Amino acid sequence: IAFYVLNAVGGLLAIVSFTVQTLDSAPYGRHYSAEKAWGPQIPQRLGHILSDFPTGFVLFLLVFLLSRSLPNQAPNITLAACWLAHYLHRGLLHPLITSYSDKTSPLGITLGGLFPNALFSFLNAWFLASADYEDSYVADPRFIIGLFIFFIGFVVNRWADWKVKRLRDNHKTSMMSGPTSEDIVDAKEKKKEGEGDEKRRIATRKHYVVPHGGLFDYVACPNYLGEMTEWLGFAVACWSLPSLVWWLFGCSTFVPRSKDNLDWYRNTFGDDYPRERRALIPFLF
Repeated sequence: IAFYVLNAVGGLLAIVSFTVQTLDSAPYGRHYSAEKAWGPQIPQRLGHILSDFPTGFVLFLLVFLLSRSLPNQAPNITLAACWLAHYLHRGLLHPLITSYSDKTSPLGITLGGLFPNALFSFLNAWFLASADYEDSYVADPRFIIGLFIFFIGFVVNRWADWKVKRLRDNHKTSMMSGPTSEDIVDAKEKKKEGEGDEKRRIATRKHYVVPHGGLFDYVACPNYLGEMTEWLGFAVACWSLPSLVWWLFGCSTFVPRSKDNLDWYRNTFGDDYPRERRALIPFLF
């Protein structure tokens, strides 16, 4: 009974998360606002690690190892390894090497991610520790196709992170070297739009640029597309209730956040941002 109750709680969290983020963007990154900040500011790297690594990696690993009630089975270990690989990168390696647009983030964002991450890490580890997959399940189409989808999503997510890091590093270098003649001409032209708009654009472009290349030519958030694909593949390979609810919870952020990001790019960069780009899914959404 507890298993299904916790999954129901997870489903409710997905609904609440989608509703809240559809009504108003969570105040971090490009959507940060001092007027609606969720608590005091902490270093963004620290907040990211605290939100993801202790729950997504450490808690999951402990629950999986301590709850094992069956002999080691290849499907269980493989799926657990997929989860751990994601969170080793997402919760530790990525925060340590990435270039953040802002050095700090609200403490409330970190705390807000702890409970859902802990709940879903516990549920999926608990399930994988006790799921009685047959050895033949490694040849099951669900397992094979699911792992393939997970791998594609993993690669897309990593590529998007790497691309954003390069863009930010290159942009910081160009800002340090000063404006080019093209920048000066561009700024003079944009003065016609109004002094307030020009100041806002200049301030914004110190931190952000319009990404180009690969999936960035089709969607505003290929990193979200990659992670959404990852967890869809994981859900197919696991064929379990916790993995499905976890995917839905992820979508409750990916869908509204990607739309907000697309709107932000269009409002900030105007005609400099390609109008044909979608938010999350190429050509569709």
